[in-house]
Amino acid sequence: MKSEENVDGNTTSYVNKTDVDGVESIGISAGYNWALENNIITGLEINHQTFLHNEFNSVWHTDGTPDNLYPAEVKMKHRTDYKVKYGFTHGVRNSLLYITAGISNLKYDYHNTADDLNSRYKQLTKLDGYLFGVGGEYPYKNNISIKGEFLKTKYDSTFISASPPNDVGAGKNNYGENITLKLGFVYHY
Repeated sequence: MKSEENVDGNTTSYVNKTDVDGVESIGISAGYNWALENNIITGLEINHQTFLHNEFNSVWHTDGTPDNLYPAEVKMKHRTDYKVKYGFTHGVRNSLLYITAGISNLKYDYHNTADDLNSRYKQLTKLDGYLFGVGGEYPYKNNISIKGEFLKTKYDSTFISASPPNDVGAGKNNYGENITLKLGFVYHY
């Protein structure tokens, strides 16, 4: 997470460093595909995933220096994606290749663990954003396909308004990005 403030020509950079690499999750998807002419496929899909092994430390940095007034713990909760896809079937057993885009909703607990008990707080945080990616499905047997998907998600700037430093003020710019690789099975009925 990153924010910058410009007051009277001076810029202060606030950066929140939360390393969430290697997060594992389990989820479920539901969707519907339509077959158009010339092997073209379009579809709608919703995915919901719950995070496993999901607690991470978070440290704010002010102008590149760790700010120990705002140490925190982040506990990932769940993510829901709403997507459209567009692709085509080809080759062996009508494999499907597609591009996808949509919106994403991420929820997690943000717990300030500062030594000063007056500045501690815990809150459920929600980020909304957009995503895009590519994917493919390979028919395995009967009604089952193997699916892989690569997604990049970018979340909006709402998080900084509820997190330290609380006096960031006007001109704040906060963002979060996520890259996801999904592998799984699809049941067609």
